Amino acid sequence: MNLLERVLTLLRANLNVVVENADDPEKALKQLHLDMRNQLVQVKTQVATAIAEGIKLQKRQQECEATAESWLHKAEQAVQQHNDEAARDALVHYNDLTRQAEHFLNLKQNQDRLVSMLRSALRQLEGKIAEVQTTLETLETRKRNALIQQRVLEALNKQRESAVDGTSSPTSSSEEEIRARAQVQRQQQAANPQPKTTSNLELQLQQLRKRASKPATFSETPIEGNSTPSTRRTTDQLTPNPPTPPHLPNSGELNLDQLKKLLNTEQG
Repeated sequence: MNLLERVLTLLRANLNVVVENADDPEKALKQLHLDMRNQLVQVKTQVATAIAEGIKLQKRQQECEATAESWLHKAEQAVQQHNDEAARDALVHYNDLTRQAEHFLNLKQNQDRLVSMLRSALRQLEGKIAEVQTTLETLETRKRNALIQQRVLEALNKQRESAVDGTSSPTSSSEEEIRARAQVQRQQQAANPQPKTTSNLELQLQQLRKRASKPATFSETPIEGNSTPSTRRTTDQLTPNPPTPPHLPNSGELNLDQLKKLLNTEQG
């Protein structure tokens, strides 16, 4: 039977081989699933037809058996009436109907076997369809998982690339820029050192204040013609090479006006 052959071919299909040999396993399984669904509808129709045909054969068998019984009753009546010719004719009809009943009985048994075979194929086909459906769902799940993994790997690769390029670390870039600017400033300061005039002036001013707080002591004025050198004035040095102080009168103390003139001279 063509239908059963197609069904058996579909049932013998190895899903693993179909998936391995197909260029697009998902498409191949969908086509196989569609074929099985179509065959399933045809098998269901064939099962219903076979069952209906079996019922008809059973009725024909029962009719033949009932008619054969009636002819057998007629043959018995003819024998009782000593009518051998009628009895023989009745027995001929009885035998024909009996053979027909047996024939319908054989047909009915064959039809029952066909129905049983179709039902078994129907159950197997339904199981195979469920297996194909499960395999399709598995492939779709794997496909989704592979897509998710690919997206995750792409995101990780982008993150690594951004980390290598330094685009994702603005803090480190700003710190490097600050360090570079500080180094440039240090180099500029080393090349152009600032004069220390202010600190020197303050030191000189402190020395002058000390000098003003103590009376200056001078030696006696040397006598003209005396070869003995006079004692020079002793004071704290203001600078490593202090300027020569102006000539002062022979006095035991230094007044305020003279101190101002001395300060102006030192600063000049």
